[in-house]
Amino acid sequence: MKIDKLALALATLVASGAAWSHGYVMDPPTRAYQCNLGKNTNCGMIQYEPQSTEATKGFPARQVILNGITMPVVRDGQIASAEHSPNGKSNGELDEQSSNRWVKNPIKPGYNTFKWKFTANHPASKFEYFITKNDWNPDKPLTRDSFESTPFCTVDGGGVMVNGTATHECEVPAHNGYQIILGVWTVADTTNAFYSVIDVDFGGDNKPGVEEHQKPVIGLAQNSYVFKQKDVSEGYTLDASTTKHATHYKWEVIGDDSGFRLKKKADAEPYKMLEGNTLSAPLAWVDAGHTGHTTYRLTATNEWGEASKDIKVEVLPGKPDESGSWKEGHSYKIGDTVTYKGKMYRCINAHSSAFNWAPDVASSLWKIE
Repeated sequence: MKIDKLALALATLVASGAAWSHGYVMDPPTRAYQCNLGKNTNCGMIQYEPQSTEATKGFPARQVILNGITMPVVRDGQIASAEHSPNGKSNGELDEQSSNRWVKNPIKPGYNTFKWKFTANHPASKFEYFITKNDWNPDKPLTRDSFESTPFCTVDGGGVMVNGTATHECEVPAHNGYQIILGVWTVADTTNAFYSVIDVDFGGDNKPGVEEHQKPVIGLAQNSYVFKQKDVSEGYTLDASTTKHATHYKWEVIGDDSGFRLKKKADAEPYKMLEGNTLSAPLAWVDAGHTGHTTYRLTATNEWGEASKDIKVEVLPGKPDESGSWKEGHSYKIGDTVTYKGKMYRCINAHSSAFNWAPDVASSLWKIE
């Protein structure tokens, strides 16, 4: 019976495309990506595919039950390689551990940007970031006991399909000297996760860098908007005025929909892209009678780096009723999105809707986007 279950689980895994879903943290570069860049040497086959550090999800647990089968999570001493062997070749080189084996990324405590690159897209359950304990021993094999027991940053993936890249702003705790950050992308519909080991160096002090030495931290009033169709062209403010440390703003309309553009102000010319040193709140410009949806992307930069975030905009046709797309008596699952009273919500607990569980009042069931 166990063999049958295992065969079924493996068949499900292959059919779901897990073998084709890959990703890694490219900034700051992981140990494996540093191999690809030629900065780390004697890395083995992983230098050709730094995205292939994939193993069973569930870290920091040692084993989990998935599809009715007890499965070991990535083993101690093999966390950096995620026990992966592309093309039958060993990735054991990645698990070599000493205080001077690997190139380190300089880092400061405080807000830092982590940028993922996906070589194949797949829905994300969550992203987590762990850091080694201040008193860990860098000259011993890397184990789960080397890390703090809880992640210092967690980003809810919501079961949404990743697309090319993803950027997260996380507050990194104060540590000393050489440390390791472990980024974990947990895939929503397979048994796997991707493990990204990042070697970092905090230097000798334990104090956050001064404000001007931090990358930008984008602050959005909302990350999604829902509007009603109008018979005149209309502008809607995209408010990122709480963004910190930015010296330059770049706004783009992502996609080919010509009905959505950008303006600095209502009487200005519309463009698909705008830039400026103080442009923190431009207008999302929607043509008269236009409906549909698009994504506006803000990239904020300074001399220390960049950060980017997306804002989703949807224009509904006609004059929809107040309930939007949300309906009473409907079964919703985690990750489903609806519109209600001009706002977009994502389901965070599966349920059958009722008149007194509307998205604007049932905060245990819905999260505003």
